[in-house]
Amino acid sequence: MQTKPVLPTESTTTMSVHPVYGQKLTRTQKSEMFGDDHSNDYKGIVQRDGKVAWILVKTGAQQTYPNEVNSDCIKYCYSSKDGKANTLMKRAYHLNQSFIVKVVPDKSPDTYFWGMGKVSVEQEDYEWNGRMYRRFVVVKADAEPEPAPQKSIEQELPSRKRTRKATTEASSHAVPPAPEAMATALEKEEELEGAVIDADKMKQWWDANGGLQVLDIDPETWAMKVSSRLAKAQELNAKFLENFQTDLVHIPTAILRTFRDGHYLIELRKTLGSEAGETLDDVAKPINKTSDNGLMEMDSYVKNIEFDSHLERCHAVMMSLLGIKWSRYAPTVPGIELGSGRIVSYTPDFVVDIPNGVYTQTYMIEIKPQYPYDDEIRKAIGACAKMKVMPLFLFYNTQFCTPFASRWTGHGHGDYKHHNGIRGIKFSWDSQLDRVIVEHDAAYTSQTLPDGTTVVGGIDVRHSVGDARFDNAYLNKAYESVDYFKSHSST
Repeated sequence: MQTKPVLPTESTTTMSVHPVYGQKLTRTQKSEMFGDDHSNDYKGIVQRDGKVAWILVKTGAQQTYPNEVNSDCIKYCYSSKDGKANTLMKRAYHLNQSFIVKVVPDKSPDTYFWGMGKVSVEQEDYEWNGRMYRRFVVVKADAEPEPAPQKSIEQELPSRKRTRKATTEASSHAVPPAPEAMATALEKEEELEGAVIDADKMKQWWDANGGLQVLDIDPETWAMKVSSRLAKAQELNAKFLENFQTDLVHIPTAILRTFRDGHYLIELRKTLGSEAGETLDDVAKPINKTSDNGLMEMDSYVKNIEFDSHLERCHAVMMSLLGIKWSRYAPTVPGIELGSGRIVSYTPDFVVDIPNGVYTQTYMIEIKPQYPYDDEIRKAIGACAKMKVMPLFLFYNTQFCTPFASRWTGHGHGDYKHHNGIRGIKFSWDSQLDRVIVEHDAAYTSQTLPDGTTVVGGIDVRHSVGDARFDNAYLNKAYESVDYFKSHSST
């Protein structure tokens, strides 16, 4: 459970309030709100228990990203790359969670408490100085739209004198009450007329106790309604899993985030755990696959999944062996121009998630048997230009071996087998140059982490000869296993 934030407590007489940045914090207030540990003083987003605790907004020359600060709204800018900070802010948006907002103005040593904020707009692309960023729109957490004009209590309720008159007229033919009863009734009405009507207090009670739940709906009836809704939700959830459980497991998180309320699907997938079919780790699998048992194991990675070619199936096995999370549910990119008036839509073969330091990068993957045609390169460039934050790797060749070799160790001049190895081209958007960058010599990689036992796989461009990530014993064993799978598995 997230700890309730400690807000400034000093009286207004000791406050220094800025019209835009809010209340200036004293050293004591900062300690009360953020603790005595100052290691987080200059972090942009600080979390507690997996939720945003506070954000730091800088302005002017000292800001890392271009923020816009107003008294009622902040456009909080962050890197375009997916990472822990972006994930926390997205989660805050979907949970409608509030958090502390502190502002440090340009060239000022002071810190201001802007207020409790919440994310109003989850994410929008923003270009600044030729680079693309993402920014979240933060508004005051207690900000509510102005209510529509309503009649006052006095206007809404008829006066009690008028009510008494109407009652008297309506009952003129009835038996008149005794004088003592009439006097008692008049005294009570005079007491009511002098009483103060506290609409806010009544509203608080009404809201706290459920509004219409307290009118003509007994607890049993209300429980039946809740149970009925719960049963319907469970029925729909079961139908969804019956039809889409396999899809849910294979669709990458980056794609699910584009769905309406996609965060619920991400959480649902987590609850499925190992029962959900294919679940790939971020580390490579032990390799000993050149046998019938190994063939069956590799075949399980792609079981019941439809591919356009056996070559694509082999690449899926290769990525599985290297621990690369892949999916066949790639986005379709419309409106790609191929020249001469030709406009097409394009769907890559895979999307993959590859850890890259503190964040995970999603890539599109295209598979070709040989070096691509120019039109295929134009599609890749067009897709990358439209997607921008999702680069694309285009693999070609059919021989599963490393496309690089240091030297020939046999007799003669060498067989140059590596020339036919799986090789790729990387297409990525450069926001500063405002165009797609094309890099050759991309390939699968593997490297051992400092613990000496964990191997992680990836895809990258080789920028220098002798890079051991592209030619090592583990990677070559993976190539050998997939080559065995390619030759012996059924298509």
